[in-house]
Amino acid sequence: MKCILVCALLAVCALSVSAKLQNITVKGVAVCQKKRMANQHVQLYDRDTLDPNDLLAEIHTNKEGEFQLYGEEDEVGSIEPFVRQETKVLMEMVHKN
Repeated sequence: MKCILVCALLAVCALSVSAKLQNITVKGVAVCQKKRMANQHVQLYDRDTLDPNDLLAEIHTNKEGEFQLYGEEDEVGSIEPFVRQETKVLMEMVHKN
């Protein structure tokens, strides 16, 4: 039992040693129906296969809808970054007489 535990611990240590720090910078503009969206929550993630995705950075867009995110992560393979942004838009009801 101790041998299995030691082997498992060594395997985890070997993987963490082979991991390398990687980073990404993302610049963009949040747009909805050709209009820039101010104060929108934008998140930068690293997609992971076996465990939950890692949140690398988050920010709100400026008054022009622009954002810049920087994130870094220790990974054995290449990071798989993606951006998530949820737009909350109030719908206007138009009544015709």
